[in-house]
Amino acid sequence: MPMRIAGKIALSCIGFGFWGCRLATHESPMPVSLAQQRLDKPDTEDLAAFLVEWHPQDWRAHLARALAARNSAERHDALTAALWLKPREPLLLYVAALDRLAAHALVDDSVALWYLEEAMGSDPGNGVLDLTRAVAWTRLGRIHEARAVFRETRGFPVADLYGARVEQALLGVLELGLRLNPYDLIRAEEWYRNLPLPPIQEWSEALEKIFLDPLREHPDDMRRGRESARGLYRLGRGLQTRSLNPDRIFSDGREERLLGLMLEAKAADFLVHYAAAFGGDPNLDFQGMKSLRPRLRNALRVAAVPPPDWDHFLAEWKRIGEKYPTLTIGEASEKLRGEMTWRKVLRLRTHP
Repeated sequence: MPMRIAGKIALSCIGFGFWGCRLATHESPMPVSLAQQRLDKPDTEDLAAFLVEWHPQDWRAHLARALAARNSAERHDALTAALWLKPREPLLLYVAALDRLAAHALVDDSVALWYLEEAMGSDPGNGVLDLTRAVAWTRLGRIHEARAVFRETRGFPVADLYGARVEQALLGVLELGLRLNPYDLIRAEEWYRNLPLPPIQEWSEALEKIFLDPLREHPDDMRRGRESARGLYRLGRGLQTRSLNPDRIFSDGREERLLGLMLEAKAADFLVHYAAAFGGDPNLDFQGMKSLRPRLRNALRVAAVPPPDWDHFLAEWKRIGEKYPTLTIGEASEKLRGEMTWRKVLRLRTHP
């Protein structure tokens, strides 16, 4: 019986190209044309387009194409193709919503709201989606709907900015396309850096409108908004907690920590105003509120640079290129295989 079961598993692995049977990622043999190219010669290959050409039915390939896009029209087309293949994927819906919000047009803001509503159906309770929806309502000048988002929530039980999901998708499509090697990993990191992130300053101003500006003349609304502010504070804490993911490659979660600290600071501002209007201790049950500003400034500074392991990986590649410009890409990649970042990649699991 055990042999029969093992045989079925083996046949399943063969039938599905071993996908999902691997416990970790597997380095791909580098294409000969790429491996023999010298470092001092420009690389003109469009890797994202290559992945789409060979795997047009994989939504992750189109996501890579969207993140590598050179203009908004190309990015929109790639996201549309990805959503056609996986219409309920919250990551795609969230990225599409941020892309529309970046256009700063009323029509695009309305489409962004639709994307966010769809994403919430697949990822209910994600406070990041709720918060983005509230910002979109504010952009449309509908503050009451924005405040209703906070009244409808139950403390934002989930906090996910989808950074880890994007990394998993990009590494997975590189492996599927037989392009998982140290050199192409660097190109995938460039795609990751193009992931649209919430504009901190705009979100900060939107939260002030939601919580503070209209409420100074309506103290009763401030009373009702206290629980919403507490929920926002917990969302900020949740983002920071979720950012502590040891399996991240391109980031160590500093983007999530920055947004989380900003949300904590805005919630603290509201609670201070509440205490001024009604009396009481503004700190309530929140400890360390006075340290938020210095921590936020430090997070802004840290967010501008790559994490140490990845920074060392890039620095080593640059050093090799400067010291040995006549090496081929294959030979230079061989020198990176001992790097901690690359060893970490090979320990990860990817999923379709």
